[in-house]
Amino acid sequence: MFIKDQLFLKDKEALHHAYLITGDIEANVVKLRDEIGDSADNYINILPVFKVEHSRELIERQKTRSFTGGRRFFIIAASSFINEAQNALLKVLEDPIAGNHFFILCPTAEILLPTLRSRLMHIEGERLSHDDIESWCDKFIKSSVTDRMVMIDKFLKDEDEEDNDKLIKHKTTDILSQIEKTFGDMLREKPDNKTAQFLAEIIRMKGYLNDTSPSPRLILEYIAFIC
Repeated sequence: MFIKDQLFLKDKEALHHAYLITGDIEANVVKLRDEIGDSADNYINILPVFKVEHSRELIERQKTRSFTGGRRFFIIAASSFINEAQNALLKVLEDPIAGNHFFILCPTAEILLPTLRSRLMHIEGERLSHDDIESWCDKFIKSSVTDRMVMIDKFLKDEDEEDNDKLIKHKTTDILSQIEKTFGDMLREKPDNKTAQFLAEIIRMKGYLNDTSPSPRLILEYIAFIC
């Protein structure tokens, strides 16, 4: 369900001051821009990692006066967010200026601190080829370790050839989330300590993807060995 289905822009008086939109960043930015329209007051920053300097820039920008005298939309899209930057952003959301509305776009909600997520209205946006990822993960789980390594090599090579390096982290997050879902379903059907331990490792690896310079290859190869 995407933004237009939520109808949150239909009633401008009921517009929440901060939203979290998860999924395919590029697709969701395009759709969001169509929703809010073009304005000199709109602030859009799309980057691989949201750092402290970016939060400072946003803080200063949101303090400035509106050019049009109307509502102002601030869009931040990133595949990962440094914790210190999130804490700085949290201060803005705790005491928002009237008329300012913030949209944070990222692959999954889990990459944000719980304190920040609690200030945001979560909307699930367009996903990154979910059917393809589900099929890839199903094959990955059923394959031998050697075949899994081949799949990882091809996955990373294809992304490099398409010059979409910044999407590798997004898709790796989606892959881990899909594997987590599959094993989570298995655990609910048949509780097992080994499965529970593997799920804990998946969650831990997803946390590593929030580091400044994570290695999707090392994370996926580790999962390939323990899956």
